[in-house]
Formats: sequence, structure tokens, C-alpha cells
Amino acid sequence: IKEGVSIGGKTLAPSSSSVNLAQHTSVPLTDMLKLLNKPSDNLIAECLLKTVGAVKKGQGTSGAGGTGSQASREFFFSIGMDVSRLNQADGSGLSRLNFVSPRCLVHLLAYLHEQPTFAAFYDSLPIAGVDGSLRNRMKSTAAAGNCHAKTGYVSRASSLSGYITTKDGEMLVFSILMNNHLTSNALPVSIQDKIAVMLAGYSRKSDGHAE
Repeated sequence: IKEGVSIGGKTLAPSSSSVNLAQHTSVPLTDMLKLLNKPSDNLIAECLLKTVGAVKKGQGTSGAGGTGSQASREFFFSIGMDVSRLNQADGSGLSRLNFVSPRCLVHLLAYLHEQPTFAAFYDSLPIAGVDGSLRNRMKSTAAAGNCHAKTGYVSRASSLSGYITTKDGEMLVFSILMNNHLTSNALPVSIQDKIAVMLAGYSRKSDGHAE
């Protein structure tokens, strides 16, 4: 009605004699995660957050007080995350009302690493020098083909969080969040890349911390 469209007749509930006119099956969630994470697709992120709300709360809404954020917060609390360091205003991360600490992200990434579904999540992340939003970063370095991480960017804020394997074959979790800087995004990105390359070349043995 608001848009000038009116519909007549009455609504009928499905019955045993109803005929299925069409059916659509989405791609598996493992494929959808790649479509989300590698190119950083904001629309898919928003839709998935609403889906979480619909599954867990019976209704899918977004926003800081939406069912998706409520369900997510309950999950984060259940795995021991300090939710006092977290405010989720949307699924994409574009809102200026999103707040999270690096410790929260590291906690979540470490938790996911221990789950049987980790491989699907790990494979969905952009790979340095290979694909997604990291395809042109860290090429010809020890981090290339090694660093699997999610980028994040809005003006004056830049981030990189994920996994990287050290020189000794040890997988590390890391989170770099850079806020309120006054430079172009190129400088924060270059710093993030240098840190990732440093982590890729790190060795506990050569640093005298062999266990």
C-alpha cells in the first residue's frame, strides 16, 4: 500500500492439496562463505546475520538490537568471549557503531580453529597473494599462499585478522585493528603486511623458545 500496490482477495494457508510451483535450493554454506569472505561481500554478510536471527530467534532482523545480533552475542558469550568488549550493529561491519577488541577476535578465531568445521572456514578466507581481497598483497613473501585472513576497511579504520603459519609450521592466530588514523589506507595496509610477513618468518627455535 505504501508503494501504491494493492492486493485483493484473501490469504489461504497451505493445505494437503497444495501444489509446489517452484523450489530453490541455495548453494551449500561452505560455498556461500567463500562468496562472502574472499571478495568481502557486504550483502551476503547482512543476509547471513538475519538468517542466524531467524534460525535462533524465529525472526530475522539486523541492527544493534536485532535478533541476529542477539543470537550472535549469546553465542559469543557461550564460548567465553568478553562481550563487554563487543557491540555488533550489523553483519557487514560498515556501521560506525560496531566495536570489538582484537582479543575478542583472537578468541573467536582460536575457538573456530578447534572445531571440526574449521577447514571450511579457513578455506573461505582470502589468501595472501592468491585470491580475494588479499590477491595483490604480500606477493613474493613468506606470507604469500600462507596467510589466510579477512580484511576490513572503512574510512579511518583498517584491519586484518586471521591465521598464518610460522617458519616452524606452527599456525598462529592474529588480529590487527587500526582506528582513527589520518593517512590513506595504503599506510595501514603496508604495516599489516609487514607484520604478517614477520609472523610467517617467525621461529620459536631460533628465538630460543623451543619447547
